[in-house]
Amino acid sequence: MGFPTASSKGSSPLRHKPVPVKFGHFHGDVPKAWIFQADRYFDFYGIIKEEKLNIASFYLDGKALEWYRRLYRNKQLSDWTIFTEKLRSRFRKWHVQSPVGRLSKLRQTSTVAEFQSRFEALLNETNSLPEWYLVEVFLSGLRFDILSSVTIHQPTTLDQAITLAHMHEQRILSEKGPIRPAFACAQPILPNPSSPTLPAAPSPALPTRLPFKRLTTEEIQKDEIALPENFVPDDLLAEELQCLEVQKHSSISYHALAGGVSSNTLCFTGHVNDSPVQVLFDGGSIDNFIQSRVAKFLQLPIEPIPRVSVMVGSGQRLSCDGVCRQVPLSIQGCNLTMDFYVLPLHGLDLVIGVSWLATLGPVVTDYGARVFEFTLNNHRFTWQGDLPTDIQPVQLHSIRRMMATDAISSFFHLELVAEPVMATDAPPPDLGDLLDTFVGVFQNPQGLPPTRPQDHVIHLLAGVEPLNVKPYRYPYFQKHVMEQLVSDMLRKGVIRPSTSPFSSPVLLVRKKDETWRFCVDYRALNAVTVRDRFLIPTIDELFDELYGAQFFSKLDLLSGYHQIRVRPEDLEKIAFRTHDGHYEFLVMSFGLSNAPSTFQATMNDVFRPFLRRFVLVFFDDILVYSPSWSEHLEHLRVVLQDHKLVAKRSKCVFGQQSVDYLGHVISHIGLAVDPAKITAIKQLPQPRSMKEVRGFLGLAGYYLRFIYHYASVAAPLTDLLRKDAFQWSPEQ
Repeated sequence: MGFPTASSKGSSPLRHKPVPVKFGHFHGDVPKAWIFQADRYFDFYGIIKEEKLNIASFYLDGKALEWYRRLYRNKQLSDWTIFTEKLRSRFRKWHVQSPVGRLSKLRQTSTVAEFQSRFEALLNETNSLPEWYLVEVFLSGLRFDILSSVTIHQPTTLDQAITLAHMHEQRILSEKGPIRPAFACAQPILPNPSSPTLPAAPSPALPTRLPFKRLTTEEIQKDEIALPENFVPDDLLAEELQCLEVQKHSSISYHALAGGVSSNTLCFTGHVNDSPVQVLFDGGSIDNFIQSRVAKFLQLPIEPIPRVSVMVGSGQRLSCDGVCRQVPLSIQGCNLTMDFYVLPLHGLDLVIGVSWLATLGPVVTDYGARVFEFTLNNHRFTWQGDLPTDIQPVQLHSIRRMMATDAISSFFHLELVAEPVMATDAPPPDLGDLLDTFVGVFQNPQGLPPTRPQDHVIHLLAGVEPLNVKPYRYPYFQKHVMEQLVSDMLRKGVIRPSTSPFSSPVLLVRKKDETWRFCVDYRALNAVTVRDRFLIPTIDELFDELYGAQFFSKLDLLSGYHQIRVRPEDLEKIAFRTHDGHYEFLVMSFGLSNAPSTFQATMNDVFRPFLRRFVLVFFDDILVYSPSWSEHLEHLRVVLQDHKLVAKRSKCVFGQQSVDYLGHVISHIGLAVDPAKITAIKQLPQPRSMKEVRGFLGLAGYYLRFIYHYASVAAPLTDLLRKDAFQWSPEQ
């Protein structure tokens, strides 16, 4: 086929004939790329819109051509725009995860060039992402030895990160021998189990520089390598690189450094040269450490050693002052001799890490009872840990005596300050005007909610007699609270005096803010209630609807259950009795077996026209999501219209690009874990039985979608679930 003639628009007699240009044939793969090339081809030759579809049809092959023939025969294609829309829809690669999600999980498995190609291919499927995010995602996917070298230069653009990755890959390939890790240790962190002492300090003549090519300024300029603005020449980095090539690396947990106690630590009282010392056994520290001031006070000889880097739990690196060798330590009748690195600690005097604990073999540790059992030199020892000490006031003369003996490591001045009032950012004017229009949605309800088709119904099993459960006995102070709560509910109209033959007891449960929650114990009623079969939506299904959303608003209903009525003939069944009266709810109460199903069914019915379009509902949490700001305002207007629902303004969020919803953080970038929700997993103590391991894996397994290669990471723990295989080791 010949080439079209370029448009005469903007041409001149001196213009040369354009170079012939073609675009590739389309076989059914990567439709976006082919459409992009076709549009460039049409623009180059100035092809008019009516001819684009006819020309493009000659470049279809294979299954793409068969698909086109069917549409052509049925006259379903009228112009180029409709054709491209149908082409994208027909040959789109469907994935469970969005392109941004797949981009964040991409990992280097071969060369940097191959990783870059896959990264750029996925990047072309996404919308515009911030530069800092692209840099972070690209770096996180690099191989560790390349990543640790690239991050030294702190690249600020994606091009800089890619260039540096190629440079350091070539440097690593040019090194002799096998590839070594970025932070090379000449000696292992854990000593030989046969000896609890620290390894002897090597001679200064032993260290050798890692063989790598140095780039001079002239070579950099000659090769025109794009380096970051904050790139430092090799001679200026010499001292920093030496710090990375130390002969020994260790680490200490943040709790041990700051003098705190965590769930995987035990405290004991010991003696060094007849002087009492506080000893912390810390599973988060690798080696043994002693406070600088304690070593000085005990007059222990400090042996200088080559530079030793200690990684602190906060990510900071500290340098040791030296090492105290063969320190005689006695703990509860057990005499030990250990080496201790000298480090500026706070609080506790000595820290014993896993380097010594690993020499003991199997041990028994009960953090709850503060017991540590082990065998040493064929003798069985059982140590009882110290109780946590409360802060006690101290006299001035005691402070002076401690200062004279250098017994104080740090001073802190505490001052009571008023809790600052968090000023919320004022909403944009258009959003503020919209919320002012629906101010009634956020006011306390007056009277009973309207009757709806989904009013709560209680079906009892056949032949069940009225249930009358005797009320509990209450402490005197709770009686006053209960009377006040009942009085408030009577005033609001949600309860009324009752003569029902049914009766359930009442409980008061203390809230986090020290107030009381009024709870009715409906267990007897629930046992004879016919259960609903309403399907509650799963969280994963809800999140699948959010792809492409840019703006989010979250509504939290005020006492959501109390905004739903109960069928009149069932009111007598939810009656309750306190120490001073018999009452029944006029609205749905907490604790009823089918209440969640009724509530979800009501929410689905109210917002049914908008579900999966721009509204998600999970019980009383309502999420409004939109791809643009103008659409978001209109969607909010529709949702806030008169549905006779009342929201709690202090818990609502409007017009944000990132919100926390159902234990996750939702944003225009994607789905992430809410850090506050995984605190319990991070602080969980070491499992001591197979049952506790199962519990931990079940808890952590919910977040497996956010953990790269979760099965490999959790493999040491799942191995413990085998029969007779429970033995905790450093691998776990």
